[in-house]
Parts: sequence; structure tokens; C-alpha cells
Amino acid sequence: AILRYCFQPDNFIFYSVNINHHIVKYQKLYTVYILYSFSAAKTYVGYTSDLARRLFEHNNNVIGYTRSYRPWVLMYHENFKNKSDAIRREKFFKTGVGRERIKEIKNKFFNKYNNTSCRRFSATADRPSTADEPTTADGPTPQTPINT
Repeated sequence: AILRYCFQPDNFIFYSVNINHHIVKYQKLYTVYILYSFSAAKTYVGYTSDLARRLFEHNNNVIGYTRSYRPWVLMYHENFKNKSDAIRREKFFKTGVGRERIKEIKNKFFNKYNNTSCRRFSATADRPSTADEPTTADGPTPQTPINT
């Protein structure tokens, strides 16, 4: 495939020729993202031009603040055509009004999964059951003591 670049002030556009010899236009997008750490119940706001790479870096590389609270999951993201718009939105999320918006996003995030995948389990409910141990949807059933 032929790949040509057309640089513009704040972003750039890729032009390529696909297998059917059609010209395809790809515009680079900037993403504002909000990550959530279940281990610390913390959020992190940032922006990037490659969300998958950045999420990998937060979870695997040594990156300042986020290193201590791994693993991180993507809770929310927004795409922008201009880098300046993405930076403006990131700064908004770091204001008082933006923090309130993050709380709303977090509530929707938890409600989406009906709190089942987001709750913290106790050590006994988290362990797998053995074959002779009856189970319920919430984990092993409590055994009644046998009086002898």
C-alpha cells in the first residue's frame, strides 16, 4: 500500500491506497481517557494519540503516578481531531466541575456492570471451590456444623 502524509498544523492525515485501488483518508485522532484502578479506587485522566499503546504503558512500564496503582482499566474516552481540543478537555476533567463529571462517569461505569465485576470479594469467596463443595452464584455455600 502506498502511504502519503499531509501535515497540518495540529494533526496529520494519512492517505493510502487500499486493495481495490481506492484512496482512503485516515485522520489522526487524539483521545482523552479516564482510567480506573480497582486496587486503589483512584482515577487518572490523560490524553494520547495512541490509546492502546498508552494503556499498555500505564499497566506495564514505569510511568510516575500510575505505577503505584496498577492495574488500570479504561473507564471512559473521547476522541478529538485537534490536539488543542483534547488538551482543553483533559484540563476540564481536572477542574472541580470536571471531577463531578468524572463521578457521574464512574457511577455509569459501575452501573453498566451492575457492580458484579467491580466489587471487592473476600478471600474466601474469591477462592475456587472443590468438587465436593456445593456452590452458589456468590461462591461456596456455608457449611452447617454437624453436632456430634
